[in-house]
This record gives sequence, structure tokens and C-alpha cells, in this order.
Amino acid sequence: MKSLMSLFVGMLILFGACANNESATTPAAKNKEEPAATKPMTKEEASKLAHTHLALKQHNWGEPQSVEEVGDKYYVSFKTPQQELRLIGQRVLIVDKDSGVVTFQKRR
Repeated sequence: MKSLMSLFVGMLILFGACANNESATTPAAKNKEEPAATKPMTKEEASKLAHTHLALKQHNWGEPQSVEEVGDKYYVSFKTPQQELRLIGQRVLIVDKDSGVVTFQKRR
């Protein structure tokens, strides 16, 4: 009876050790450790995001004229009336590539 009990305990320990090793190598465990790969934002997506941001803020600047990539941000420029351009500068929204956060560029 004692040998049967020790055999049972030994098997439990063996199964427990195997289960711990298998769970560490399963694809689910690997995915938790590695960050998910995200598709980089394109200029077109940045332009659409900037246009949507303006619509939510109830600004009508028209369609974006140009999109420039500088570092990890996109600078989306809009047509600016001449008087406004002289007084406070170009209409530009900045879109962060990683987070998708849209901010207004500081103007004079």
C-alpha cells in the first residue's frame, strides 16, 4: 500500500512538472510575451484620421493638401487663407504614427 502511494505521488509530481513545461512553450504563452505586430500607419490613413478629427471638432478646412512624414509623426497640411496664413501660419495637424493621436500644430 505504501509503495502504491509513493508511486501515485511520484506520478503527480512528474505530471505537474510536464504540465508546467508544456504551458511555457504553448503558442498562447509565447503570444503573451511578445508584443503584437501592428501594421504601420500609411499617409492615406493619417490623412483620413486628420480629416475625421477636424469633423469631430466641427472645423471645415477642406481636404488635406499634403502629408509629410517626419520621424514618428505625419504632418498633414491644409489650404490656408492668405490673411490667416500671414497672421498665424499654415493649418497643420500632427498625427502620431504609433498611437494615432491627432494634435493641432502650434501656430503663432
